[in-house]
Amino acid sequence: MEYHSERCKACGACVKACEKGATRVLSLNENLGRIEKDACCCVGCGECVRACPTSAWTRRETPFYRVIIGGRTGRQTPRAGKMFLNWASEDVILNTLKNWQKFSAYVMDNKPEYLHGGHLIDRAGYKKFREIILDGVKLNPECLVAENVFWNETEYRSNFNVKPLNLCK
Repeated sequence: MEYHSERCKACGACVKACEKGATRVLSLNENLGRIEKDACCCVGCGECVRACPTSAWTRRETPFYRVIIGGRTGRQTPRAGKMFLNWASEDVILNTLKNWQKFSAYVMDNKPEYLHGGHLIDRAGYKKFREIILDGVKLNPECLVAENVFWNETEYRSNFNVKPLNLCK
């Protein structure tokens, strides 16, 4: 969402809409007479756009995407995914997907075996995953990349698929 402060009357309608139906990332700065947004946690739902009577909030024409990694379903070892990219453009998404084969080949030592993507990330570690998957990818200015991803102890129950990498190649 884009904020046009010159249109804003500081009525707080967007803040109320965000509090009730979204992520509570908007706040009214009464000293400045404008709305402030915590950009890291905005999900782009558009409640502010719908609530604003002066069109101070508008949607960008360019669509952005969020990438969640490492999640898996199943009875034995379920795990919720974690955010890897937020506000990524379509070009960023397509270029990171082009690097998946390189990442998979690195982890599996070029062996044609199947292993769930979350297990591949577990084997290589998040830092190595991020390095390979973003290699040569030009991020759009709005794109946020997770600095690190931490799994809870119980989310590592599936370590039976994790083998140490031979880092002395």
